[in-house]
Amino acid sequence: MKPKIFRTVKRAIEVSDIQPGPKIHRRLSTELEERIRKLEAVFAQAHPMSHAEWVDGLQRDLNPESEVRIWEAMASAYQSLLAKHALSLPAKKEAVGLMAAGNPDASGRYLTKSQAKELMMLYSEALAKNRQTPPLS
Repeated sequence: MKPKIFRTVKRAIEVSDIQPGPKIHRRLSTELEERIRKLEAVFAQAHPMSHAEWVDGLQRDLNPESEVRIWEAMASAYQSLLAKHALSLPAKKEAVGLMAAGNPDASGRYLTKSQAKELMMLYSEALAKNRQTPPLS
């Protein structure tokens, strides 16, 4: 008997056709909400979102705790980079986008290649650390 071959069909979709998934979590813990508020402050310029938007997105996530840990690692790397380099707002936005995409080889318009590489190294280190330690409260 021959194995079945499945082919992936790629098709373009309109951004307006993308709909958020259902809310999986009715409420987030108080501790998680406090951690979200810290993230809001860190990313206020580069990734401005209201508290309601952060919470709404995380309520739709299968594991909001894990997602917050990822954002905390991003925040750590982002703050470390900002402590060493004076970045323009477009460069800050690019830094957040680079981490969100998880592409260490991406070259941007506003970050230098060395800044992007440094950022991704910092992010990788922060992710590894966050997986080993309990969350900070």
